[in-house]
Amino acid sequence: MKKHIAGLIFNFCFLLPFLAAAQDITVETPAIFPGCEQIASNEELPTCFNQKINQFINENIRYPLEAVESEIQGKVYVQFVIDANGDVSKIEVVRGVHETLDDEAKRVISLLPKCKPATRNGNPISQYFRVPVNFVLI
Repeated sequence: MKKHIAGLIFNFCFLLPFLAAAQDITVETPAIFPGCEQIASNEELPTCFNQKINQFINENIRYPLEAVESEIQGKVYVQFVIDANGDVSKIEVVRGVHETLDDEAKRVISLLPKCKPATRNGNPISQYFRVPVNFVLI
């Protein structure tokens, strides 16, 4: 049996908040990841969000043994919502690779901490995100 070193590469420069165009929803203040509360600029909040979520995923994700043994790798796109309460919900794989990698990407997103929700007109609203997680055997 070959030995492999499992590595994970995350492309969080592409952490994409997205809203359905049909909804025409504008965000006054984007969702705030814990640790980014002191950022005053709405332009800097997404960068902090990306850094914090990247750090969280790096600390919590595990390359599934089955995927390592079967040499399965690739990029999994996970979509989720940070709802008006700041909770992560509606987690789904929008483009998967293999069930084991897809499940691990969903699992780690389900562990995300409560965030401060996005706002519009001073009221909390839900905000969608799409995260690519690249699993690579090195």
